[in-house]
Formats: sequence, structure tokens, C-alpha cells
Amino acid sequence: MRFEGSLLHEIDMEINSVFISGK
Repeated sequence: MRFEGSLLHEIDMEINSVFISGK
């Protein structure tokens, strides 16, 4: 569960950076 949460957090950060760069 903890590993999955950290993995989701990493993906979320990636999407966030891509989303911010896209804007």
C-alpha cells in the first residue's frame, strides 16, 4: 500500500510538471 501510494505520487508529480510545462 505504501509503495503504491509513493508510485502514484511520483506519477502525479510527472503529470503536474508536464501539465505546467504545457501551459
